[in-house]
This record gives sequence, C-alpha cells and structure tokens, in this order.
Amino acid sequence: MKTILVDAINCFVIKEEGIFLEMYEMLEKYENKKIILTNANNEEIKKFGLENMPYEMFTLRHSPEKTNPEYYKIMLKESLKN
Repeated sequence: MKTILVDAINCFVIKEEGIFLEMYEMLEKYENKKIILTNANNEEIKKFGLENMPYEMFTLRHSPEKTNPEYYKIMLKESLKN
C-alpha cells in the first residue's frame, strides 16, 4: 500500500492555529498510511504543538534538513522497518 507524506509546519499544522482541519478531513478519506514530515527538534515539537498528531511523525531534528535528499533516504529506510 502507498504512503501519504504530509509536510508539518504551514501545511498540516498552521502556526498558532493547529491542525488544518480541511486537510485532515481529506486525508481521513484515504486508508493509506500517513506520515507527517518535519525538521522540528524537541523544543520546536512543543512550540508548534506537534506532540499529539493523529498520524505518525518523522523528524531528523535538522540533521539533515528536509532540503537534503539524505533526509528522504533515511526516512524511507526507517519507514520500511515499521
């Protein structure tokens, strides 16, 4: 089954508002596994309210950044373990 990757900040989570409900409702229509991708470190996870997301969350805490292809290679390896 395919996996839906969802960017966290300013996509699935709107700063100072929380989860973007229209996106959440749309994603719930699909049975696919969903993974929220972020660069957030522990402090940022709290700051942006990412502690209780409805889907699995993946972060490498800025090492490397999501702009680096290595981020996605590591994420794919980790998701295949689960």
